[in-house]
Amino acid sequence: MPLPLSTERLQVRVPRPDDLGFFVRMFADPEVTRYIARGETWSEQRVREQLDRKIAAQRERGHTLYTVERRSDGRPVGDCGLAPWENGQIEIGWRFAREHWGNGLAREAAQAVFAHARDELGISRLVCLVQEPNVASWRIAEGLGFRLDRTETWEGDRTVRIYSWAHTTSDHEDHP
Repeated sequence: MPLPLSTERLQVRVPRPDDLGFFVRMFADPEVTRYIARGETWSEQRVREQLDRKIAAQRERGHTLYTVERRSDGRPVGDCGLAPWENGQIEIGWRFAREHWGNGLAREAAQAVFAHARDELGISRLVCLVQEPNVASWRIAEGLGFRLDRTETWEGDRTVRIYSWAHTTSDHEDHP
């Protein structure tokens, strides 16, 4: 499934500079950022720098945190994709604007990105980090077939669940 990735309701595509306004609004919402790092909202400058890094990462590595938009109208709803993590590992992650929570869009996007990573990019190992109270996200990770490796304390007081997935011969049969 080459980019853009299409699902029933979503399109997952390479980020563009014109995504900036949406992401500035999304990351200014304290509910969206409460489970990201220390839980602080992001300045426009931070969002701009991250968007520039995401665009460069796609060029350099062939994957990034992609922009997720509704197929019905092309409006962005969040991001979902792949990012480098420690020891050369790759992390899968997702973040969505609050008005799009609770209707399965994150799960739908994560399934598409996971399948793309596994089937198109040939990635055989992934990690997923989820802050402990973010039950919805750890359920998505577990639904994709990730297994909880451990929990750690980050940023002084934040418990993070670290999940991992490694390719097995049955993965194509068990997961989308």
